Amino acid sequence: PPWHFAACVAPAFAMAKFYVRGVALGLAVAPADGATMALPVPFAQAALWAAELPALRLCDFGVDDRQDGCPAQPEHGGAGFLSTVFTWRYVLNNLRALLAADEARRSGFSALLSARDSILALLNAIDRLMQMPIVAQLADITRTARQLMNNLRPSLEIQ
Repeated sequence: PPWHFAACVAPAFAMAKFYVRGVALGLAVAPADGATMALPVPFAQAALWAAELPALRLCDFGVDDRQDGCPAQPEHGGAGFLSTVFTWRYVLNNLRALLAADEARRSGFSALLSARDSILALLNAIDRLMQMPIVAQLADITRTARQLMNNLRPSLEIQ
């Protein structure tokens, strides 16, 4: 479903709006004089940044309680089952948003378009995992997500 963000940003600006579906995508800022500025939303950069977090990489092969592995019960955040699931969801949602933005611009970002089914399948797998947490399934999801990001990296880096 479409989602919107609106907030006052400063006295000099009337409103900031972000929306995924519509004519424009990004952050539209309306200064007090009524002009509109469009700021791009860095979906590709956000996905790349999150996918490279060291704590996420610890869990690329699922839960592993060895000293340098992905702990089943992390202390005070950091690497672990839930943080891995939520971080991959963030990465994949940014890819999905980039896909929506690209379709709206009709620029034909073919690498991402060809990955659409994989992105949606991984998001569905994460949703199923959260409904019925089976730790062994995390490894399959993380390996597949990491492979997807490795394949998309060259295209994402030029966005």
